[in-house]
Amino acid sequence: MKTRVEFRFFVLMALILGVAGCQSMMVGPPSGPRLSAQSLQVSPRVVLAGALNDAAVPALKAANAVVIDLRHPAEGTTEEPRRMAANGIPWISLPQGKETPTRADVKFLGEVLEAWPGRNIVLHCATGNRAGKLWATRRIHQGVTLDAANAEVAPIVTMPAVTAAIAAPDNG
Repeated sequence: MKTRVEFRFFVLMALILGVAGCQSMMVGPPSGPRLSAQSLQVSPRVVLAGALNDAAVPALKAANAVVIDLRHPAEGTTEEPRRMAANGIPWISLPQGKETPTRADVKFLGEVLEAWPGRNIVLHCATGNRAGKLWATRRIHQGVTLDAANAEVAPIVTMPAVTAAIAAPDNG
């Protein structure tokens, strides 16, 4: 039992340490599976990421993760929920567009974080930009300054239009 707990701790720490900066989330040694070409850990249990690859499933499962997908169905999201369900990984759809996330979106993200307190959360879209935008908007709603929120997500938010959407007034 102790060995299993130590192994889980090692895997979780590898996931956490492997995503410092805008790097790929990895399990174990550098040759381990990558979740995404773009990822950024923004809290002890939240990682922002771009599109998840096929090798991500074992890493997500090992990390006891919940996946929040911000892509729209037109972006090809139909297969991912099936892959996640087949592996016991909760998958939640919260489509985001170019606009600033609404208060309802930010509230929903907070509710997911509260509903899964013992789980790691992977918030992803195609490139990580929308994930960064939603996270930064959430942080602003929590009282963090715009500059601080932008600094938190700067390694993954690479599109000026996304940064501008973070700065835009709340639209609902």
